[in-house]
Amino acid sequence: MTGQDEPQRDTLGDGRGNGPRLMFGPFAVRGGEVRHGHERYPLAGAVVRVESAHELEWRVNAARLLPTGAFAHALKEKKQQDRLQTFLTITGPDASYQLAAELDSWKQRDAREFAVQVNTAARIDA
Repeated sequence: MTGQDEPQRDTLGDGRGNGPRLMFGPFAVRGGEVRHGHERYPLAGAVVRVESAHELEWRVNAARLLPTGAFAHALKEKKQQDRLQTFLTITGPDASYQLAAELDSWKQRDAREFAVQVNTAARIDA
């Protein structure tokens, strides 16, 4: 049985040339775009990571970025809970956008598979 948060690939696309679709949790990748809800971002040059809350905080502080949107919410939640939390993050080229979703521990393997697939697609689109 396939869960919603397992990486899924639609090998038929949508019949309009938008190609395969990858999905995991709140994220979908299709037609050269990363989709999060109704928002769309360019896929080319994006980087997907599976990171602990500690790694995520360090990377944000090291880059001196001001987190926005879902990214800020993820960091706020991190401060209230265990630093061992894990997040799936998607960062656009030159940090043009940053998205994050908290992962349950049993979904980390599926999240890593999704990250590999999306990072490969992002390099091909770049």
